[in-house]
Amino acid sequence: MSTPVENDFNMIPGQTYTFKLNLENLITKPTTSTMQADLQANAPSFVNNNMSVTWESQGWNWTTNVADVQFTYNGDGSDVISDVANAIIATLKSGSNDDFTFVAAYADNAGNVNTSSNPLTDLTKPITDAATDILNKVGQQTSKTAQDVLTPVEIAVGIVVVLVIALIFTAGKSGGVSGGPEGFKVGG
Repeated sequence: MSTPVENDFNMIPGQTYTFKLNLENLITKPTTSTMQADLQANAPSFVNNNMSVTWESQGWNWTTNVADVQFTYNGDGSDVISDVANAIIATLKSGSNDDFTFVAAYADNAGNVNTSSNPLTDLTKPITDAATDILNKVGQQTSKTAQDVLTPVEIAVGIVVVLVIALIFTAGKSGGVSGGPEGFKVGG
């Protein structure tokens, strides 16, 4: 997995780069072909070489607002990452009026870049982890409480059963239960 390149890094001619851009338009999402056409028509010439645009495919599709713009840099090496990122974002804004923010740049193909940098997933993961932890603790406490409540009830039922059995066999001298035309009789 690749690591991001520093924003003030001078780009290397002939190197393939992948720029991750976060879409700020939450309602509309441009197609990759629209974005690629905008970049090919309006981006600086050093970005147009072997360009491809893809959306990251993580989690739920509607939460995936990170686009990977891959190209081979063919400038003179005087361009820095942040300047090229700003040029790409300005091109997308002027072409289709899409608002993007720069996430990171990688000196690698999009397929080799660590795709776990979805900003929404990164923000929600601690929340979902905490919620899972809370639900587990609530489940454990509920189970413990149920055990605490059931134990005295079970003891009480057991005591009542023992008393009824003792009453049946100890009532009267003869013990036992007898039945006749008058009904049932305990102890004789």
